[in-house]
Amino acid sequence: MPASMSADLTALLPTALAVAVAAALAGAAWERWRMRERLRQPLWRDPQTGLWGRATLLDALARELALADRQRHAVSLLMLEIDDYARLSRQLGPESSAALRLALVQRLGSRLRAHDLLGQWSESRFLVLLPASDVGAALVLAQDLREVAAQQPLALAGQDLAVSLSAGVHGCLPGGLQRLQGRASAMAAGAERALERTLADGPGRMAVEP
Repeated sequence: MPASMSADLTALLPTALAVAVAAALAGAAWERWRMRERLRQPLWRDPQTGLWGRATLLDALARELALADRQRHAVSLLMLEIDDYARLSRQLGPESSAALRLALVQRLGSRLRAHDLLGQWSESRFLVLLPASDVGAALVLAQDLREVAAQQPLALAGQDLAVSLSAGVHGCLPGGLQRLQGRASAMAAGAERALERTLADGPGRMAVEP
């Protein structure tokens, strides 16, 4: 091999090594990211109903609040609870409990507008984001959703189950000094407080936190 070519290869070795190391580190970083995303998946999407979870719902609400500020319209939330879910879950078992939630999702989705967002807040709770809706419109929809959920029993695991929903409603006018993520979290907390208040009075009710 000519001396000049040997010298050229020697000069290239550090660069090639650096590229190989960078590629290995990038691959490791990619694998770590994939692992984190798998671990975070329940926060982003419910694996049984396919609905978005808390993290995505709060991100979507923050974006909607930004749009509401620009267009000067209200935003409302509904927090819906499957009444007596713990008993129903024990009665049905895990697979049929998932089927119960999926059947309710299909019923509720049939009454929502195309731009409304239905998500899974917890195993027994749904959150509904209602763009361009004030509290009055949200209350009307909450009653409609409660009626469609209870309109006929659900046939699951060889049983006909009567299901009811409780609802908490919270609305927000445009503007505010908090950061968008903080306002989104505060809104969700308001809807949940309204729901907890109505649950204290018994199932199948609605409450509002202005």
